[in-house]
Amino acid sequence: MTDVTAPAAMNGSPDWNFDHLDISQGTTTYDIPLIGKDARLMLRPALEMNEDYLDALLATSGRRERLMRGASSSSTDDDREQDRQDDIDLFPGNVVIGWENVPNKQGNLVPFTLQNCRTFIKRLPRWLFDRIRGHCRIAENFIDEEHIPPSAVGDIVGN
Repeated sequence: MTDVTAPAAMNGSPDWNFDHLDISQGTTTYDIPLIGKDARLMLRPALEMNEDYLDALLATSGRRERLMRGASSSSTDDDREQDRQDDIDLFPGNVVIGWENVPNKQGNLVPFTLQNCRTFIKRLPRWLFDRIRGHCRIAENFIDEEHIPPSAVGDIVGN
């Protein structure tokens, strides 16, 4: 039998540095050229480490649970649609924290405000909002690339 114990572990507990993997304050941009030339959203993760999103999600879930206690159980499709509607309400300010070059119907750039963001997200085609939601639920999208060890870059991009 081969001993697979790392030498560092034999002399005590090994020491690792995972600071570069902390995404609690991570942000990323998401380009949406289908909306407008150079249009992009500034995003935070839609994950538990984003405390603003998590707090809002828990409050929403608690309200929904109280409402459903007396109701008959809903289908999985209903649950998925309710989750989407919850995120439409929760993303402005908690996940979508800014934007650049987002035009209105007339082609004029719209400044980012919480109200403009709410309207924008509610009017997005469902498939596009789902794509943005999916991006926000992948932790790796929020890792600061300049802190990734060079040896890991090939693994992250799938090489």
